[in-house]
Amino acid sequence: ISCRDGTPPEFAAANSQDKLVEVKLGISSLLQAGKEKDLSQYFIRMETPQRTMQIHDFLPKTAHDSLQGNTTITKNSETTYSLGINLTGHYQAFTGTAISPGISQKNGTCVKYDLLPPLETVTASGTILRSSGAYFKLKSSERNLLEGERDFALIVRVPRGWRGDYLHVRCEAEGIARGLISSFDQSQLCGQRDFLISLYLEGDVEARRTAEELSRAEVHLRNVAHAKTREIQQRSSPSFTSQLGLTSGSSAIPTDWQAKLLFSHPSRVSIPKRLPREVVQAAQEFQNAQQVLSLLSGWKMLSAAN
Repeated sequence: ISCRDGTPPEFAAANSQDKLVEVKLGISSLLQAGKEKDLSQYFIRMETPQRTMQIHDFLPKTAHDSLQGNTTITKNSETTYSLGINLTGHYQAFTGTAISPGISQKNGTCVKYDLLPPLETVTASGTILRSSGAYFKLKSSERNLLEGERDFALIVRVPRGWRGDYLHVRCEAEGIARGLISSFDQSQLCGQRDFLISLYLEGDVEARRTAEELSRAEVHLRNVAHAKTREIQQRSSPSFTSQLGLTSGSSAIPTDWQAKLLFSHPSRVSIPKRLPREVVQAAQEFQNAQQVLSLLSGWKMLSAAN
């Protein structure tokens, strides 16, 4: 993604070492099965694995909407006063139906007003991980359908020498599994994807090449790992690890090795040695491309200067 330098003059005057960069992402979703009314919400999480960018602002913001029209309330009140005394000098209430002169008064009031409908959250958003990431929760309603493309934006605070970096974007979709009756309905995860987004400063040709190289290295790693799926599973089996002298209860290759390699902090990840040679080579190429792009973040250069 090409990122624009959007530093306002007042921010630059107060923060000579930093600048503000605008990151715009379009995320689209496609319903592959089921009914759209059973799709309840999306949860989108964006973060920088190395904590090299700080979220300064984001869109969309938390929003509330009314899912029905105004409710009209009408209140009626009526008060009646009556006093009657018959000719015998006794109260009418004790003497029955005797005809008597009396005094009566009747007052009535009517109050009518509109009650605003309750508001429900349709979009919730905020920062996470001490402002090194942001989240967006989009809820479905009759007036807010989820399928299709939506735009998201981050304003990130980075060092003045920033030229590029990358983001981890995680998208989850929750739906409702309908039961025989509504009380048996259950919420369940019905879709999930993780993306590695390479960023570069608009107009910087070298940074763009570096960002594109990381994207190519990621695609190549995924393709090679997919092609070697059967061999990786065999190398992870207890029988294979026992042949290598490992304990039968351990696995030489963690099941989540690829996710950790792609989305975790680089310093906390190591390439499993028992992966096929082609996969190891692709993983090393990815880590090299990741390191080169990280150098453009300006974070290490700033740390060394301090």
